[in-house]
Amino acid sequence: MQLECDQALDSGDIDKSLKLSEICFNLGHEEELDTMIKASYLYCSATSLMDILPKNENIDTKEQTYERCLYLYRTAKDLCLLGYDELIMDDESSIISKTYIDGLFLQLTVNYGNILSQCGRYVKSINNLNEVLEMNFPMAVGNLALKIVDYSYFDESHRHIMFCYAFHLLESVLDEKVTFPEKEMAQVLFYKYLNGIKSSVSLDYLNCQIKLDRSSILT
Repeated sequence: MQLECDQALDSGDIDKSLKLSEICFNLGHEEELDTMIKASYLYCSATSLMDILPKNENIDTKEQTYERCLYLYRTAKDLCLLGYDELIMDDESSIISKTYIDGLFLQLTVNYGNILSQCGRYVKSINNLNEVLEMNFPMAVGNLALKIVDYSYFDESHRHIMFCYAFHLLESVLDEKVTFPEKEMAQVLFYKYLNGIKSSVSLDYLNCQIKLDRSSILT
């Protein structure tokens, strides 16, 4: 189903994307299905909607679509957390299952963070991405940096320290040793933000070896 949804998005077929999103929405609420299968369907439903949002010019329906996407990502995330709880990590099949959950959980966490920030919910977006920072998922790390920079413009008194934190996050993910499928495309935006930080804050300040408490970045 994910492949079919991706193909509809790539072809720009909005009607098909909407139809597939509705199908996935309904399947994701089938009680008899496995927890992670439901999570995957809801993720597909949300992604199909999220990618056509820029093409929706109707304010009323656009707001409804945002609300539905938020619900779908939030529910899929909760199902992934339930999936982790259901694992018994003493056999090979559970290890394989955890790898699958990790992949879906990290992808939907990034997308959930992106749509939260699009709605202006920057703090929740940052906290959402910060939850998976220790898992070292490059797209989560990079997007966390972007959200921190975006939020910093609403908190001038802490802007420089937020810039510094975002700077180090971006440098870590842009390191040539760090590879991930989306890097070629994502690094364009990552470098744009990185260069913006460099033009606003002195390199001496940015290169200071400061330790930031991640939980207090917004306090």
